[in-house]
Formats: sequence, structure tokens, C-alpha cells
Amino acid sequence: VDSGDGRVGCYWHCETPAGKAFPFSRGLSFYKVDSNGKLVFAREIPEPAAKPGSGGLALAKLGAFLMKFVPDSITFPKI
Repeated sequence: VDSGDGRVGCYWHCETPAGKAFPFSRGLSFYKVDSNGKLVFAREIPEPAAKPGSGGLALAKLGAFLMKFVPDSITFPKI
């Protein structure tokens, strides 16, 4: 839901006309519009067909740990 700053996100899935969800058809979307209502940012994140399971969680934990060592001089773009 937009909190007044032109940003919105949503969780979605695809389904048949009968209401049955397609497998691997879920995802997240994030959008941002400027003060004129023009779309200036869009990000679609579909559900992966292959799930890494507990190995993916371990990899995410490792990534979070390693981020502690990234110098403050390195900046990442704001969304």
C-alpha cells in the first residue's frame, strides 16, 4: 500500500478461471511513481522453480555474516 511516497508492493499468483493456482506462479512486485504519476521503478520477483532448501538458508546466513566486513565507503543503490 502506498504511504504517500509513490511506492507500492504486492504479492501475486496466477490462477485458472476456475480459481486453481498454477504451480510456480507466485511472485512479488515493487513499483514507484514520481509526482506526475509516471512509473520510475519496477521490480518483478517471480517464485523460483527450483528451491535451494536449507542450503539456501545457510548461504543467506553466510552472506549476512560477510556483509559485516563490507567497508562503509561502499554504497548500494536505494530502491
